[in-house]
Amino acid sequence: MELMVVVVMVAVLATLAVYGVRKYVFAAKSSEFNWVIQDIKAAQESFRLETHRYLKVQDDINSGLYPNDPPNANKKLWGGGSGPLADNWKILNLSFPEPVQFGYACTAGGAGEAVPQPGTAATLPWPSPVEPWYVVKGVGDLDEDGKKAVYVSSSFNSQVYIENEGE
Repeated sequence: MELMVVVVMVAVLATLAVYGVRKYVFAAKSSEFNWVIQDIKAAQESFRLETHRYLKVQDDINSGLYPNDPPNANKKLWGGGSGPLADNWKILNLSFPEPVQFGYACTAGGAGEAVPQPGTAATLPWPSPVEPWYVVKGVGDLDEDGKKAVYVSSSFNSQVYIENEGE
């Protein structure tokens, strides 16, 4: 009887440990967006200092992600690939030491141009732009269950909109 109690206790502890480790692994994977977005923002600001505008990496923020499209649990190296989307990202001169798991999209515009909604469940309250702007989006499906985590940030403020964090 004592042996069965010990086995049950070990099973419960193992279950809690697996849950806890999985939670931290997903949190670590979700943090990728934070460090990538900071580099994208810095690159966009540098581009604006030189050109007085932000780089419009792509016309539609809701079509085409780089470098991981469609986003899945596989990591891809930043800077690979060819074509207009890859070439535009190369203009920002971004490089990351490790492969990334999210796919990224970025669009930009000038004063008075409409700011697109990033295809999230919520409609984001963009201001009417009076100067150049950009919006960047990261999409990931870390556990490959079809439900995607979406992270959105912009030049309007430092806030990050998060939908389905940890997915």
